[in-house]
This record gives sequence, C-alpha cells and structure tokens, in this order.
Amino acid sequence: MKVRKRTYPSGKEAWEFWVTKKETGVDFIRKGGYPTKKAATNAAVELLNDLKIQTGLIKYDSEKTTFNDLYNIFINQAELSYSEGTVSNYKGLYKNHFKKLHGKTLSELNPYVLDCWKKELIKSGKSVYVVNNCIKLINAIFGYCVKKHLIPKGIYEPLKKLSEPKKERNRISLELLAVVFQICREQLPEFYPILIIAIFTGMRVGEYSYLKVEDVDFENQTIRVNSQFTKRKIKDKLKNTSSVRQPDAPLFVFDIIKKHIEDNNITKGLLFKAIRPNKKTLEKNNNQEIPVSYNWIRERFKRLLVLCSYDERYMRVHDMRGEYVDIERTAGMTMEYISRQVGHARKSTTENCYSSIFNSEGKEAKEKIQEKYSDIV
Repeated sequence: MKVRKRTYPSGKEAWEFWVTKKETGVDFIRKGGYPTKKAATNAAVELLNDLKIQTGLIKYDSEKTTFNDLYNIFINQAELSYSEGTVSNYKGLYKNHFKKLHGKTLSELNPYVLDCWKKELIKSGKSVYVVNNCIKLINAIFGYCVKKHLIPKGIYEPLKKLSEPKKERNRISLELLAVVFQICREQLPEFYPILIIAIFTGMRVGEYSYLKVEDVDFENQTIRVNSQFTKRKIKDKLKNTSSVRQPDAPLFVFDIIKKHIEDNNITKGLLFKAIRPNKKTLEKNNNQEIPVSYNWIRERFKRLLVLCSYDERYMRVHDMRGEYVDIERTAGMTMEYISRQVGHARKSTTENCYSSIFNSEGKEAKEKIQEKYSDIV
C-alpha cells in the first residue's frame, strides 16, 4: 500500500493511494482526491479489509484460519479508531503475552487451551492488571471478528476477568498542601505554576504541559483544554470527546498564570516551553515549539516530594489529579461534576445534565476553594 500527494493539472493538490494485486487478491487499485494523508490511509485500509472479506481471503476455516489472522484484522481497524497509545499497548501485549496462541488455528483454540493460557499468565507472576488487559484484548479481537461476520458467533466464549484489588494511592493531606505550595514556591519556582494548575484544575499532564497563552481567557476566567503533548508528540485531539472542555478554576490560578507570563515575558504560544528540546522530538513535530517534557515534570515533582520529607516514590505525577478530586469532593461537589471537570467520559450523563451541573456547581466550587486556598498560594 502506497500513499502520496498528487498535484493535478488545475494546480489542486490532493492525496491518493494505490494497492497492488497481491494485496487486494483481485486487481491493482488506485484512488485519489483525499484532503489529507490520514484520510487516504484510512480509505486504503478500509478498502483492503472489505476486499479480504468479499474475496474470501479471510473466510472462516477452523482448520486454516489462525488467531494471528484475526489479530491482524482487528489491529488494522484499531489503528483507525483508537489512539496511538492504545494501539501501542495492544501490540505490546500481543508480542509479549500471546506467543503461544499466534499460530494456532481456531479449531485448536478451545476453551481448555485458552484457560491454560490464562492460568500460565497468572503462574508466571504477571500482575492482575496485565492479565486482565490480555483478556480484554482477546475478547475484543474475537468480538470484532464476530461483529464483522468473519467467524461464527458461537465458537468463542468470552474469558472472564480476574477481580482486581482496589488501588490505594497515597495523597498529601489538604492541610499539608499549604506547606508543599510554600516549599515549591521558594525552592522550585519554575515548577510552581505547573503544580498549581495540575492540582486545582485536574488536567492530565499532557494537557497542562501543552497549555498556550491563547487557551487562557483571563476576562472570563476559563481555560480551554483541546490539545495535548503525549508520547513526545503534539496532538490536536484528546483522550476522548468528553476531554475537550473548559474546567472551572479558582481565581488565584489565573493570578499565578498571569504572573508566570509576566515574569517570563511570554506574549504568545506555550506557557511551559522546553529550553533544550530533544532533536528527535523536534523532527517528529516538524520543528514546532516543544513543551516541557513529562520527564522534566516528573523530575521536578520527585524533587519536591523529597524537599517536603516524602519518599520520591510516594506519589506519581498523575496523582495530582487525585488531589484535585479530593479537594473537589471536600468542597461538596458531586462525582458527575468532577468527572466532567477532569474530562472523563460518562455515557449516562446527557448534554443538558452536563450544562446544568457545570453552571450550577462550578461557581459554588470556585468560591469554596478560593476561600480555603487564596491566602496560602
């Protein structure tokens, strides 16, 4: 499969793809007129999948169709609909934990074999979470292939996940946060605005590291969250559609952001720009402005924990979102409201309920948190 940009006699530019007879099983096919490279690639993958189904190249045969065949079909569609990180995780799981199933035909994948594979994962010392992720993947593979009528409906019985122990994450008490803020402000001033934004907005690390001046509306006191920096790559989309949001934030958060902008003479662009960006990261992002890396944030956070007499492994950077949830719950906010603030998807929450909750509770939350922390920060 090849994808390229083509310039037509009229001067118009568009993307096209072509696939060989070997790939299609029928004829050489070329199609064009796509506005972006991604659109052309997606169209090519969908065409190949449809042709494989139509021509019988992946027609079900219990003696010939292998688990690897089904995985390849599943991962092709996953690359179109899932995030890069999710696909990468799927590929890692398949490579490391599915080796005994790769070449097995569907006639060999009976419930006993699959149960033995599952027990071997457990005996090998894999964590409950790794085993459950493997079960989630294998169920997704067979589920997708049944949905696309590639295999009969009754040949696979979904595996049951193991019960997961509840993870108890460490937290800094709300009273001791005042000490943490003071130490950070005095000894790690370059990290202080990030700490405040993370704890009082509940953003993900990839979201607040890529915040820009243009995303902060000081007049209306809102922050627009619609892009992120993750896996060393700038992305114009977030983890899910519910993650695009304008979270409530106390007034002092905007004061601290404004001071950071003034102290660093920032007029536009990134609030937290990498001083010496990695060359590979620059190339990966077409030499755009690169934000501070996750490693930089993690290193500063660990240093802060040690300065505050905690072990550097006491909390993860991601646990600052948990601190935010604790603060919001202490302020009396509902879980539905908090989930919208942090950008979690909730199918049961309607758009009208979202607007009602956001407007009625947001102001109350701001006032309570402002009263408690404005003198401290």
